Amino acid sequence: MQQKFSSFVLLGAILYVVVLLIYANLRGTSTYYLLIGISIVALLVFVLRLSEILKLKISISIIAIGLTFFVVEISLATGVLEKYLLNDTMAPSVILRSKAASKLGQHYDQRTPVDVILDLREKAIDSYPSINPYMLLKSSTYLNNAKIFPLGGISNKTIVSCNEMGEYLIYQSDEHGFHNPNGIWSKGKIDIAAVGDSLTHGECVNSNSNAIALIRQKYPSTLNLAASGSGPLIQLAIIKEYMSVLKPKIVLWFYCECNDLSDLQLETTDLYSQYNKYLNTDYTQKLITHQNTIDTSLSSWANTHIDNIIGEDIHKWDTTLIDILKLRNSRNLLRNIIGSVNNQNVKHIDNQNLDLFSNILLDGKNQISNWGGKLYFIYLPTWARYGNPDHTPGINHDIQLELIRHYDQILSITKDLEISTIDIKREFDSHKDPLSLWPFRLMGHFNPEGYQIVASKIIEHISNQE
Repeated sequence: MQQKFSSFVLLGAILYVVVLLIYANLRGTSTYYLLIGISIVALLVFVLRLSEILKLKISISIIAIGLTFFVVEISLATGVLEKYLLNDTMAPSVILRSKAASKLGQHYDQRTPVDVILDLREKAIDSYPSINPYMLLKSSTYLNNAKIFPLGGISNKTIVSCNEMGEYLIYQSDEHGFHNPNGIWSKGKIDIAAVGDSLTHGECVNSNSNAIALIRQKYPSTLNLAASGSGPLIQLAIIKEYMSVLKPKIVLWFYCECNDLSDLQLETTDLYSQYNKYLNTDYTQKLITHQNTIDTSLSSWANTHIDNIIGEDIHKWDTTLIDILKLRNSRNLLRNIIGSVNNQNVKHIDNQNLDLFSNILLDGKNQISNWGGKLYFIYLPTWARYGNPDHTPGINHDIQLELIRHYDQILSITKDLEISTIDIKREFDSHKDPLSLWPFRLMGHFNPEGYQIVASKIIEHISNQE
């Protein structure tokens, strides 16, 4: 009886893996997964040759492990495990901000970006997520079909961005997919243009409250060309693709100590090889003339992969039997956990990284000088300078501290390159309560008061130079 039981379990396990292998092969899966499956089958066949006692013990273990995995898988597929066990791990920032808003008696929109987009589309509002170059580079689907590599987004559409204040930033993209009032490109003359990452883009606050919008009140012909998720190399590419055509009198290059150097490390990898073509060359894709192509490719990609773009998984109740049999959700969870651990490793900034940063700045400065423009470098501080790391679960404070320590070196580089520098860190340092400049005093983007300080200092500096 024991012999039949153990043999039945082992043969069933072998059949299960073989069926999955056949299915995976038909779907064109990678050789890596096929080799793992074949190895498991070989191991199970070997177990069949062992003594009856060992076979029985292994069979019982297989049943126990298998049941555990399938219980977890079904719980993940239906959303039960995410809701009751993984909530704090899956979205710590949402929970923290929601609780902080509740204490203040404020409303906090707990919908996911996908939910917001779908709700808008139900109202016949053609909405899309905010798309940045890094998202595209991670997508083999886009890369395999890419004719061009965009730096802006989808033009003239309703864009759903982020929520840190309690309500989502939802705005109408401009003629080239950037965060500006529509029609600004047709003015023909741009006095000021800004480049940077999400803090320059104006994430998570009303479109009228970000730093560039506030500067625009003083200087109406001010263009925001920031791209969320970008690093110095992509920002240089934006200067060469768009600003070299517009030739603004003043260029504001924003530097965020929270991630720009770590982004630059990423931009030196093979993943970003397309953008490395811009450094110290006249290379251009002439993106400003290809907006229709950009709109078509990004819209198609966004509509097909919207759940992946936003980082949400909206398949909860429509998981198929084959998905459960493949343990898709369990594998994704394990992959995310491993990826999260790997991402926590502190990558030290070395002289090579700083030299590259200096080279990028010099290239940008020369490009701007060639059309008679003036470059201003704006140094933005990170929350980690003032906040308690214990208040930010899921954030590796050591990475932030590694980036902070290069403050003097960055300013030394801009001084050596003779680039006029506006140090916002000093403004925040002198503030009576720096943490009050972030939403709910938590790590993220600036709140309207923080952006107001940035804009006021820049306006003051530019005015004094006139």
